[in-house]
Amino acid sequence: MKSGIVFSVLLVFILISCKDTSTNPIETGEISGQIIDGVTLNPISGVILTTTPITNSIMNNMDGTFSFTELSEGSYIIYAKKYGYNDAQANVRVKNGKSAQAVIRMFDLSITNNQPNNLLLIGPVDDSQTGSDVTFSWSCHDADNDVLHYDLLLSETFPPTQVEAENIPNTQHVVKNLDTSKTYYWQIIAKDKYSFIESDIYEFHVKSNSPVNEENLILYYSFDHNNAEDESMHGHDGTLKNNPQFVTGKIGKACKLVGTDDKLGTGSHILLPFINFKNYPKFSIALWVKEQNLDYFNGEAYINWGNATTGWVGISTFALPPEQTEAIYNFSVGCEFGDSYSRQKPVFATYDAEDAKNWKHLALVYSAGVVKAFINGNLVGSTANTIVNIENYGAIGKHWWTYQGLGSTSSLSFLVDEVRVYSKALTENEIQELAK
Repeated sequence: MKSGIVFSVLLVFILISCKDTSTNPIETGEISGQIIDGVTLNPISGVILTTTPITNSIMNNMDGTFSFTELSEGSYIIYAKKYGYNDAQANVRVKNGKSAQAVIRMFDLSITNNQPNNLLLIGPVDDSQTGSDVTFSWSCHDADNDVLHYDLLLSETFPPTQVEAENIPNTQHVVKNLDTSKTYYWQIIAKDKYSFIESDIYEFHVKSNSPVNEENLILYYSFDHNNAEDESMHGHDGTLKNNPQFVTGKIGKACKLVGTDDKLGTGSHILLPFINFKNYPKFSIALWVKEQNLDYFNGEAYINWGNATTGWVGISTFALPPEQTEAIYNFSVGCEFGDSYSRQKPVFATYDAEDAKNWKHLALVYSAGVVKAFINGNLVGSTANTIVNIENYGAIGKHWWTYQGLGSTSSLSFLVDEVRVYSKALTENEIQELAK
């Protein structure tokens, strides 16, 4: 049996006009507004209105309008009551010399209905960072299987006051080109024909545009659009293999890769297009990573081109030779992987498996025959390396043991975000900015 309607309080958003409201606008303000039916949107008359702090009790007009005048500046709650309708209220902020506007919805109690329920915000998650293009998603249920529509509230103030989109027919909406370096609040209102509920309010911060001059950016994956398309416009698109997923990342969305221990390269990974690094006397590779699990003791590559026999370019957690019992960060521009790295050695940096489960910004910079390694914006080492002829094998979350693609693993489960390759040597200041 359907239950009687249970209605949530509708937060009423205040629009400040420029109208003077008294002979002494410095000392008082006013509230004016209208009572409407929450379904038909027609005006409701005969509604008794009171306030907290107490002012006076009034009945609204035939057209549903009302006003409270000569109010001291401050916050007020307006209470609306009428027999046969649900009680309603509105939060209003009064400013001296201004008129605060309020529209209050009331619902006919003779209509039985189960209101929508289990309204949950999915993303962006609370207190997260995003890019300027944001995909909002949520979930909701209705016991009556009523058709639901949604309003997205979004603003820089708390609670959110701006209706960004109305009557959205599904549980996802994309907003593009949000202002950078700003904090936003968002909320969803779920509506069936007779009632509505409001979600929690989440906060997120839009990170500033890259502080690095992007003129020399030759590969960029943000993953914010659920793909590995190259946003640098150089056509270096990645190929998703074995069902990578897209989840909340360090900035916007990240790609989630799940490794396997079969040593056959069957874990999820992203194949990378060939980049001939010998054509670039200077280059940089940077990305965010957050590990979840490693299924092969010998380590795995976060990002690499080439193979472990003739030489590879990239960043990994290959085990330290010759014992190969200790995982360690490797930054290489032409090293082979073996018992002793007899030809040339990568930059090694201390690796902590538990700490690696936090977001880490890793960067490799090559210039004048020297490779420099950075973790979270800090220089952790450098060494001389010579670039070798890198074969046409490259991936995120996978590496090859030998030439011609024979033997591979994709054993690391991790999140990866903001993958960047530059045809220049980033400065330490630029890397520190990317690592913020």
